[in-house]
Amino acid sequence: MAVRGGLTIEGVIGDSGKTIRLRRLSHGTGARFLVVPMDHGITVGPVPGLEDLSARISDADAGGASAVVVHKGEVPAYVQVTPRQAGLIVHLSASVSHQVDPNRKVLVGTVEEAVMLGADAISVHVNIGSPTTEEMVADAGMVAHDCRLLGVPLLIMVYPRGPEIDDPFDPEL
Repeated sequence: MAVRGGLTIEGVIGDSGKTIRLRRLSHGTGARFLVVPMDHGITVGPVPGLEDLSARISDADAGGASAVVVHKGEVPAYVQVTPRQAGLIVHLSASVSHQVDPNRKVLVGTVEEAVMLGADAISVHVNIGSPTTEEMVADAGMVAHDCRLLGVPLLIMVYPRGPEIDDPFDPEL
């Protein structure tokens, strides 16, 4: 199963848990993933179009998505969708837009908890340019450690956001 650079998933990842999960997420191809994020409700509140989360997950699944990203509280909406090919990525970071630093993401769950919920992978969020960037990077490092121990793939969403960022579209970032 080749990925970028001609390496195989088995060559990149030595443990069977991560290999099995990556195969499941890629529908057996091991090369490409289409991931649909549906984790915005905690940060910005109800998002138009996502009121019926099970229906949107079903749409993503029918459209060939490799996985959906949800918070742990949204896992029941994922479980209701059958048949289901799309994998489950549980997002462990959260913030609310009405706080002193809306770009500060904190951990609201653990890798172990997400695996117990059935996660195929884990996701965390880091905002580069926020006054709390170092905390978010440290959290991502702890999550990466736990993912490695448990054989779980990790998606880290990194965005240039915060007072230290003049141009979030600057290619040098």
